[in-house]
This record gives sequence, C-alpha cells and structure tokens, in this order.
Amino acid sequence: MASTVLRIAGTVLLFAVANVPVSAQQAKAILRPAGSVTVNGSPVTELRAIFDGDKIQTGSGESYAVIESEGRWLNILSNSALTYRGEELEVGCGGFSLTATGAQPMRARIGDLSLATGNEFTKGEVTHRDGKLLINVITGTLVATQGTQSVTVREGHMWTRDVGLACPAPAGPIPSTCCARPTISGVTST
Repeated sequence: MASTVLRIAGTVLLFAVANVPVSAQQAKAILRPAGSVTVNGSPVTELRAIFDGDKIQTGSGESYAVIESEGRWLNILSNSALTYRGEELEVGCGGFSLTATGAQPMRARIGDLSLATGNEFTKGEVTHRDGKLLINVITGTLVATQGTQSVTVREGHMWTRDVGLACPAPAGPIPSTCCARPTISGVTST
C-alpha cells in the first residue's frame, strides 16, 4: 500500500515538473521598466523575468529599466539597446549604471572590447554615445580589455575612447541595428 502511494506521488510530481515551461526554469533576472521599454521588440510595462539572449531597449525621455540579478543591479538609461546574457551584457548604444558585489562580478561587451568588474564591490557607469565610450568608476574597479591590451579604471576615475561609430538618438526605442561592432583605437596597457 505504501509503495503504491509513493508511486502515485512520484508520478504526480513528475508530471508537475514536466509541465513547468522551460523558460520559467531558465529565468536569469527581473526587469523593472519605466516609460517606453521593450524586450525582444514587445512593450513591457510591468515587472517581468528576463532570460539569456533577451534584447532590451529603452525609449527617450524618462524611460529606463532596472535589472536585478543575484548580487548585480543595472539601471539601463534612456535611448539604450543591449542584450542580456546573464553575467555579460552586449551593449549596443546608450548606457547603464551598475552595482556588482565582488561575489557576483559582471562583464559587458562593446564590439571587441570587454569590460569586467573587479573582485570587490563595484559601482560605475558605462556610456556609448556619439561615437565615444565613457567609463566612470565610482567604487571598485572596471577592467577594459581589447585583444591583449587592458586598462584598469579605478575608483574615482574615468576613461574615454573614440569608438568611431555614432549612435543615433531616435524618438523611440533604438533599433537593434544601431551599433554594430565598433573598434576602439588607442587602448594602452596599464
């Protein structure tokens, strides 16, 4: 009798787990939108889960989005386009501010340039607009790497580079074709 009850309970549990949507099992973070925000081209007005590969775009004016994920917080600024990849962002145009605990570092990619937080609590801002990349570190460090060259931007410092690709500032969300693979010249080792 007890084994029959266990088999029935096991079968019910198996069907319950099998019927959970795959996307619910792979949610990476929570997005809090404000103003004009789209995820994969669809407008978002309420709190929602985001997943690896989601394309997030913010409109003009007071539009922004906040992403919360396991010790990392991002505030995506207006007129921005990026792809969320869990611990790494693919940045098109626009910018974001970040907070990352040392236990949960964060990476971002802008063309062939990669950014990474250090092993300590880090707060900073990254902006890609008007053909320029600006990194401002408030607390901690961000390391910018291109090929074999890297620059460490420390607390209280800024780093700016021409990226040779201007981003348009449209009235609505930025199209996904906005910013294709910029190259950054003049990266020096430190």
